[in-house]
Amino acid sequence: MEIFIYIDDSDLSEIANDVSSSLETWINESETKATLVNQKHAENEADSDDGVSDWKLGVNIEVSKGRQLKTLLNFLYKIAKEYKCDFVLGIFDSKTKTAENICYFGNEEGKPDVYEISSYLGIRI
Repeated sequence: MEIFIYIDDSDLSEIANDVSSSLETWINESETKATLVNQKHAENEADSDDGVSDWKLGVNIEVSKGRQLKTLLNFLYKIAKEYKCDFVLGIFDSKTKTAENICYFGNEEGKPDVYEISSYLGIRI
């Protein structure tokens, strides 16, 4: 199952470089199949009325084991506390090209519930 976890904020100018570097280091060290996403849309490409953020910063990852998810969520929660941001986790359907937000976690939203998220995604811990 392919999921995405992006920072839930459209203005990332102050933290983007540091977060991006931290994510890239984690991806390389963890040897996962995660992909760093750092995509800033031009102003005319983003439409705030439909909930599309003008800057996507985070990871896309194919998750099949709860242990992978737990490690990633714990790492991202540390990032959230350090940079005072929140993340949105969602499912991406490559066939229909649609995305569905599942939950939020981070500095304001609190620690992610790995068991609840795993259960929702149908992944065993």
